Amino acid sequence: MKIDLLKCHGSGNEFYIIDEIKNNYDFSEEERADIAKAFCDKTGGLGADGILFLLPSRIADGKMRIFNADGSEAEMCGNGLRCIGRYVMESINKNSAIIETMKAKYNVSRREDIYKGVFTVEIVIDTIDLNVSSIPLNYDSPQLLLKSLKI
Repeated sequence: MKIDLLKCHGSGNEFYIIDEIKNNYDFSEEERADIAKAFCDKTGGLGADGILFLLPSRIADGKMRIFNADGSEAEMCGNGLRCIGRYVMESINKNSAIIETMKAKYNVSRREDIYKGVFTVEIVIDTIDLNVSSIPLNYDSPQLLLKSLKI
């Protein structure tokens, strides 16, 4: 099978984007994990920190699924979100887009270039939860904020 890849980076994190909307790949969960492990292996030639799969969304301009180099899935990644956001904005020819993740929907928008020719994308991550049960973490208090952890 031929898979179209686009390599991108967000603040030093390198990703491949695989557009399942335009290409209609319809990968299984196991295939996505296997692709991430194979393509992200930095000793095997390609190498990256993760794969950003772009899927259709009923509630946003696109849905991002991110698989790490070890094949595990992350619920969110800010650097990856900026990459997929830029890709979607360019695809729909707009200066903003809404991207769905496992965590929430995020507004992604183009901002003034930080340097001539350096495309700048902004996201507002407002879904941070410091409740211990959400992390998950074994701790004797419901929140962990400005406290030390004993190792």
